[in-house]
Amino acid sequence: FCETGEVPDTGMLTLSMNDFGVVVKDLQGATLAQFTADFTMAATNTGTGCIGNDASVILDGTMNAYSPSEGVDAEIVADELSMSVTSSGIPCVVTMVVDGILMANDRAGERAVAAAYDNLVMTVKPLPNQRVDFTIDGGVLAECLGEISFETLEPVTFVGGAECPVDGLIEVTLSDGSKGRIGFTLAGGITFDHDANGTDRGACV
Repeated sequence: FCETGEVPDTGMLTLSMNDFGVVVKDLQGATLAQFTADFTMAATNTGTGCIGNDASVILDGTMNAYSPSEGVDAEIVADELSMSVTSSGIPCVVTMVVDGILMANDRAGERAVAAAYDNLVMTVKPLPNQRVDFTIDGGVLAECLGEISFETLEPVTFVGGAECPVDGLIEVTLSDGSKGRIGFTLAGGITFDHDANGTDRGACV
């Protein structure tokens, strides 16, 4: 790359920040902003797909950001968090696979979330008439919900960039083995089948 300016079909780029820190202060010496990192990112070009270069990224380490004037005091921790993106086919289907652990600690807001991903697979497929199909399959260990897994029974369909889907059905399995289904309606509403028996027990728009 340094000699030709061209990105090879395969290769790895690693960025490491070891005890890295930046502090911004005003003329009186008060801290305006601070950023620290002990972090490694390894990105691998895995080939050429229909959207361009396919890639995988591995993140590991801790980053902290602090800005009192903006009300920011946060920490992000990645533990062998890996994300791979591939694309293929006509129409072009983009697939992302996520594994590893991600934690976020909002110290200013006194909130913290953590999730462990186990082969979580998401796909995006463009369709005619500004329609896009989305699927999600795989497992997540969430701090507030425990271990849950997703299975897309019918692709979730979005139209024209709208925020709410107009079709789709996702089955959710909890750690105790119980199942439920979340459906999306043409009017942009959501239905809930709490025991996955095919009978909706609640809906909201």
